[in-house]
Amino acid sequence: MIRAAVICCFMVFIPFTIGNAQPLNPNYEAIIERSISDFILPRYAKLRTSADQLLKAAEFCGGEEAELRSAYHAAFDAWIEISHIRLGPSEENNAAFAIAFWPDPKGFTAKSLKKLISTKDPVIENPEAFQEVSIASRGFFALERLLFDQSFSDQADGYRCKLVGAITLDLKRLSDTIEMGWLNGYADVLRGKNETGSFSDDKEAVRALYSTMKTGAEFTMAARIDRPLGGNDRPRPKRAEAWRSERSNRNIVLSINALSDMFERVFAPDVPEDAADVIRSEFDYVRRQA
Repeated sequence: MIRAAVICCFMVFIPFTIGNAQPLNPNYEAIIERSISDFILPRYAKLRTSADQLLKAAEFCGGEEAELRSAYHAAFDAWIEISHIRLGPSEENNAAFAIAFWPDPKGFTAKSLKKLISTKDPVIENPEAFQEVSIASRGFFALERLLFDQSFSDQADGYRCKLVGAITLDLKRLSDTIEMGWLNGYADVLRGKNETGSFSDDKEAVRALYSTMKTGAEFTMAARIDRPLGGNDRPRPKRAEAWRSERSNRNIVLSINALSDMFERVFAPDVPEDAADVIRSEFDYVRRQA
């Protein structure tokens, strides 16, 4: 845990060196373009494709659901790999929270799903209306309950499968909307080519990109690792992310790999090699421990 925290220590150094050290002379425009073309857009394309496949796999609900669960894992993988990019389209209308509402310490997901199921709420028949239900009833964690929680896994319940279909369709719509938001405007906001953009210059945009990496690392350490570990004498394994589908450690590894990949593709070319090697060694250490 102490060594894992070192990742943030070294990552905090990145914007300081890029922003203030004279010898670096970073190409901010190139950093932004690499982030968009080499990391963000390919990952959102992967999420969109996997969400399409998940929607198609929903037809197996109520039968042999192995293929549906496999598609769920593939789509969830794709989300974890891009989930730390909390900029622009993923923040509009709480899209990221609708995709993955967690942590959920008060159990809103179970309560919300039980209410829909007990009343056989017809809202699931209307995709537009379903966008207005509680975000606790949407996304990967609601789907996890329906696919992996025994109290929600009654395959004879036709409403359950209709609800699975509504959630997977909603995930496809959310994935499509976020990707199109980047393609049709927000990428240019980050590039500084949109007059309504929120960044004063390229340096500010680079700092925003760095912040997504730093926040992603902090979230993995605080929520995915520290939260379920609890105190030395009282671990809380059921506070782990996606424990019902046995994805908790998988999500940690995917998150660290995604952050490492973003560092390599986006920042490393403008960071001194000795500093980059130190950061790489910390990523490698966390991967080995995981």
